[in-house]
Amino acid sequence: MADAHEPPSQSGGGVTRSYVVVGITLGVLTIIVLALAYAGVPVAILVPIVVVLAAVQVYLQADVWMHLNHGRRLYAIFFVAGGLLAITIIFTAMVLMWQT
Repeated sequence: MADAHEPPSQSGGGVTRSYVVVGITLGVLTIIVLALAYAGVPVAILVPIVVVLAAVQVYLQADVWMHLNHGRRLYAIFFVAGGLLAITIIFTAMVLMWQT
């Protein structure tokens, strides 16, 4: 009987390869964010870029390392809905703080 937390059976090389590819992608995205921050990109341009790159990173982490790509779609819907709610709250707080 398969463990409930294991992804569907795949060849060991395929799973390891996807982890490595996602890990390298996350590293490259982090380097891009750091390079933009140290390059002196204006904040009005930097913040939307960083938010989009962070969303991509969270998606990759949840999809591959949390195995949402192998589970029920309902779990992924809850995860995405929670993320969108969090982003909405953060942006709302930023706008309210900026206006005062």
